[in-house]
Amino acid sequence: MKTYKIITINECNFFFISDGKDIVLLEPVKYSENRYRVSSVHIPDRTVGTGYILAENAELTADTVENFLHVLLPNWADRSDLQHIKKYKDLDAFIAYESKFHKDIKVSDITLQ
Repeated sequence: MKTYKIITINECNFFFISDGKDIVLLEPVKYSENRYRVSSVHIPDRTVGTGYILAENAELTADTVENFLHVLLPNWADRSDLQHIKKYKDLDAFIAYESKFHKDIKVSDITLQ
């Protein structure tokens, strides 16, 4: 079991999980219980956007989060994109950025097996 921070935004159906430094985005898969699309999260960039889809139908477990939390660039992506990817310094930097667009950001603990 491992405890992470879960970040929710009131008007959104997705959420983020962080170890305090790195962050992943999880979106529920329709009609599937405890299954999520997992995406990396980085500072927005005109070339590479805000993250990459890493899995389409993953179960929410500590192993899943650990497997994807530190991925900078998925193996299918173009290696030249690496120059554009900048991770947030930490969770506080991510929240500071997102707070410009969303006022109902909540951070709490989640323990996963």
